[in-house]
Amino acid sequence: MAARHSLPTAPPNTASIYVRLSKLAGDENLSKDGMVEDCVALCLPQHLSPVAIHIDDGISGAVRDRPEFKAWLDDARECRASTLITWHVDRLTREGINVAALIMDTIEGKDPTTGKPVRAPVRLMDTKGLDSDGDETTFRFRFVIAAELARGERVRMIDRSRARHRRVRAAGRWPGGVTPYGFRSVRAEDGKGHVLKLHPEEARAVRDAADRALCGASWGAVTRWLNSPEGHKPRRAKVWTTTSVKRILTGDAVAGRLMRTVSGRRVPVLDPDGNPVEIPEIISADESAALRSMLQPTHGNAAGGRAGGGRRSTRWLSGVVTCTSCGRLMAFSQSKNAGRGMYFCRHDSNGGCPRPPYIAAKRLEDHVEAEFLRVFGDRPEYLKRREVSGAAEIAAAEEAVATALAALSDAATPEAFEALQAAQARREAALNAPRVMSERVVRTGRTMREVWESTASNPEARRDLLRANYALISVRRAYEGETGPRNFNPERIRMVLAPPVVTSVTEDDYRYGAAVVESPFLHKAA
Repeated sequence: MAARHSLPTAPPNTASIYVRLSKLAGDENLSKDGMVEDCVALCLPQHLSPVAIHIDDGISGAVRDRPEFKAWLDDARECRASTLITWHVDRLTREGINVAALIMDTIEGKDPTTGKPVRAPVRLMDTKGLDSDGDETTFRFRFVIAAELARGERVRMIDRSRARHRRVRAAGRWPGGVTPYGFRSVRAEDGKGHVLKLHPEEARAVRDAADRALCGASWGAVTRWLNSPEGHKPRRAKVWTTTSVKRILTGDAVAGRLMRTVSGRRVPVLDPDGNPVEIPEIISADESAALRSMLQPTHGNAAGGRAGGGRRSTRWLSGVVTCTSCGRLMAFSQSKNAGRGMYFCRHDSNGGCPRPPYIAAKRLEDHVEAEFLRVFGDRPEYLKRREVSGAAEIAAAEEAVATALAALSDAATPEAFEALQAAQARREAALNAPRVMSERVVRTGRTMREVWESTASNPEARRDLLRANYALISVRRAYEGETGPRNFNPERIRMVLAPPVVTSVTEDDYRYGAAVVESPFLHKAA
């Protein structure tokens, strides 16, 4: 065994400080700055110089691989500090003697595997009077007792938190946690617990996004709309992704269902009378079921991908305008036309284009915009709503089966078996019942001019509007005398309108943003 004095030793009068704050329900409300100040103040009379201050903010003491906690111990293991200081040793761990042994090995300089000394011991102090530089037996007793008391307190905090959640659920109130998107948690009128109310801006965004998805827009298109100025930003992330949009629109809360997990199953939260707790719905149960069915591989646009997938041009005619000569999409270059930008056919005569055109970007865009607004600007905007009858009953039957299974796992009584059989029969009947999907195109109250202007910073949305209303936008090569900024000839641009949608006749072919002609039969039926 190596002599004690020959073991690696940290520089004298050096200290490493560690404090921890927890967000666990019921934990004491401690001040991070106050704890750090107390620890620094403890260094002064001991003539210690802090070499590091480690803070784990919002991490439970039941987690032993806390980043700053490990770094604090490493300061001693790697001989950077001769003294370890913490605010109170019961803040070090909520696991009791399990982690206390790990800390003791660090204090005594022992290898955790062999138990042999591998470096000089270090000193442990807290602001409550515990100090390892004294009677060893007294210190060890106090340290282990403090660790076990912290473990017991954690168990009591968890019990109190669970009891509170049970009381809240029994009262039919919001049990807490992350508030679903589209809602806000407010104090109940009787002052007992919280209830969910609609968040006006978020609920509007969810409603509009669901309308677009049900109208046939791809998940990628819905995501781009939410990320546009017309949409509404997510709560924490910078932008929406298709994954987060799908999770929100197909979740339980937006359809007015408050759910919880029991034994790995999702079951509704029940009120004192045994009925599901009601919260405001943003979309109907039928619409929710229809949106969930769209998650199957056969639905949606597989190429929609994530919100920012691929590099997209900021020029809204990119991917839309084609070459009249060869029929292929024209490219855009900002460096051409003296830096003002130009659309051009990249295929010369060797590439199969006999007369490749080019045209100033601003001239072309101004002309297309003016023509679009002339034809469609004063027309109303429409949106197609899709309703699926019977789908909500399937979702309700599935919830009934999950509830019956949870009740059966708690108590295997004859009544529980009968409830399960009844729920399964209800689900079977719902699955076999005919389902009818009805669609109707309705006005939104905006004009197409307002829609166009709202997409000024969303090039992809403008492309969607053009694709929905034009079968072709192409540019031919300029004839002699048509070149130059003063000789711009709009006759070079060909814009072919797509057939409009006729209500009650061709609603199935509706494309979001497309022009709509209201059938006279619709007015007669009304």
